[in-house]
Parts: sequence; structure tokens; C-alpha cells
Amino acid sequence: MIPSTTRRSWLGGSALLLMSTAGLLPAQAAGPMPPTGVQRLAAGWRVPKAESGEPIDRVGILAIDWDAQQVHLLSDLPAPDRVHGLLALADGGFIAVATRPGRWLLHCDAQGREVRRVLVDAEPHGRSLNGHVEPSLDGRWLYSTETDPRDGSNWLGVREAATLRSVAQWKLPGVDAHQMLLDDDGQLLITLGGIPRNAAGRKIQIERMASALIRFDPQRGGVTGTWRLPDARLSLRHMAWSEGQDGPALLGIGLQAEHDDASQRRVAPALAVWDGRELFIPSHDAQAGGYAGDVVAAPGGGFMITSERSHRGLWWHPSEPRHMSTVAQLQGIYALTPSAAGAGRFSGTLFASHAGVAHWSLNSAPKMLTWPKPMAIDNHWVALA
Repeated sequence: MIPSTTRRSWLGGSALLLMSTAGLLPAQAAGPMPPTGVQRLAAGWRVPKAESGEPIDRVGILAIDWDAQQVHLLSDLPAPDRVHGLLALADGGFIAVATRPGRWLLHCDAQGREVRRVLVDAEPHGRSLNGHVEPSLDGRWLYSTETDPRDGSNWLGVREAATLRSVAQWKLPGVDAHQMLLDDDGQLLITLGGIPRNAAGRKIQIERMASALIRFDPQRGGVTGTWRLPDARLSLRHMAWSEGQDGPALLGIGLQAEHDDASQRRVAPALAVWDGRELFIPSHDAQAGGYAGDVVAAPGGGFMITSERSHRGLWWHPSEPRHMSTVAQLQGIYALTPSAAGAGRFSGTLFASHAGVAHWSLNSAPKMLTWPKPMAIDNHWVALA
């Protein structure tokens, strides 16, 4: 069932939020700058069937009009099943990827019209998609994390960006490869969630977990670096790059705790950081309840994560590395994207929740708009050109 619209609940109010964060970045908190204009986002979502209330999967483009204080559906297409990752394209279009074990890829243009759909069951390799794609440095290729359901092995698929056609593949170590991000050298940082799964994608033999972050050369097909956390029951999942403060860029990685003991899961950390040399947990703050659903770059070199388990949006900043600040408390909080509003590329964050879209920024009071109809945004959404 799709949850009914609920009243928003921002923790404390704007004064408390700014008091709790302004000390981190005083130069950016210099006066109110409310969000303005229209921001286009690609997303997958679920709506209830009128007769049964069972979910129907959709994919398309939302327009958030802050001046009119409305959210519009610019395109609304049926999806074969749940949408997971989305990739924004330079021409304003996007690519949507099915949730694991994924059977399809969908390319839509800037108006949200379907350009091409690829069904991986028709491909000869017999693999399923793991939920994410990433472009090559020159834009000619798309890389996709994939699993062979016959033995659970990890693969990196290589596809033509123009056609989505599978043209090559590289074997990856471990199991449960998930998200990829490029570094400046064109190599891929790939999270290996490390969770053994059956052909239907369900977890099995969790005691065999072996999560890792790897750097992979997609040109030559080799692993050039591997990093692990001491706790083998922390699964590395989603990632985002953030500009470093007087130092290298940082990679933030959301964690999902898989301990047998529920009380141990609840107090587990939810964010790891990689600085190009080491993978470490900066904060053991347990406000996320051991679960990070999404992660994006946040103001001044930090990261924002969401936790559907604790209904919180949490901000980590390198100037206070042991602390996580709660900036939002919303039912069904999940998908994140940087906001186009404010001063600076990462000056604000958009949160998707059951009730609607929420905007948080150092430079303005929190703001929220409701959805145009009952709908639940899936795991991720992306801002479009």
C-alpha cells in the first residue's frame, strides 16, 4: 500500500536548524535566500491502484516550481517494475535502471518521452542489473553493475551509451556490486555490498558477507585498489563525491547494517568516508539507526544522508567529523539531490518523503511542497539540465 500523505515535521523550526549548523559555514549563512525558479527532476515512484490500493510503478519528470509553490508532473510513464538508479544526461534526458535483480534499462528524452528500452533477458549473457549505471569519462560508454544469477558472480557490463546495447563485460571480485562513480582519471569506484543473494535477489548466507570499496580500471579490466571496513556486517551501498576543504575530494558512502542482533543494527554507523587513501567511519552517531538510504554532497564539503528507519535527514561535515546533525525529520524520507537554489552549487538539499518534497539550506528557512497526487518516490532522484 502507498502511505497516505502525512503532515510535514521539520525538527525544531528554522531558527533551531540555523543555530545548530551556522557555526560550520558562517560565510555561506549570510542572509535568507529562499528557493526560487523551477527545478526538473527525474524520478521513479509508486501510486496506488484505485480498486485495490496495490502499488503501480511509474517513471518520469517532476518540476518543482518554488515561485508558484507547486510540484508538477511533466511526464508520467509506466515502468515494468520498481525503478532504482537514475542517470541525468547532458541533453536534459535521463536513463532509469530497474531495481535488483533488474531486467530493463530505459532512456527518456528531455520531455520525458521514451527513446529506448532494453530488456536484459533478451541479451545472451543471462545476467541481471544491480540498479545503477555510470558513464565513461568520454561519454561513449555506460557501465552497469550486473549479477549472474546462476552463481551470484559480479560483473561490470559495458554498453554503448547511444543504444544501451551490451558490448563487453569485465569480471568483478566478490558479490553484490552496487553503485559506481568515476574518479578524475576515468577509473571507477565501485561498492561491493558483499551480501550473497539468490536469483530473486533475496539475502542468503549473511554470515559470508564481505563488503568492500574497489577501484577498477574499465579500460584494462583490473582492480587497482581495495578498501574494507573492520566490521564485516556493514554493507557499503550508495556514494557521492564532495568537494574537500583545503584538501582532496571526499567520497561519502552510505552504510546498511546487517548484524544478526537488531539492537546492534540500531546503533551501527551509517556513513563511511574515503579520502583517496583510507576508508574510515568518521562518526559513530546512531541517529540513522544503522541504515543510510541515499547520500549526496552537502554544503561546504560534507554529506547528507537519509534514513527511512529513523525518518531523518542527517548532515555530516568534516569540520565536526564525529557529529551528525539532524536537519529534517519526515515520514518516508529517502531520495536526495542537491538543490539548484541558493548561493553555491551545493547550498541546499532536496528530500523526498511521503508528504512531498522538502528543501533545506543554510541560507533559508526550510520549505516543503506536497505532491500533485498520492505517490511515493523510490530510492533515488536526479536533477536534470
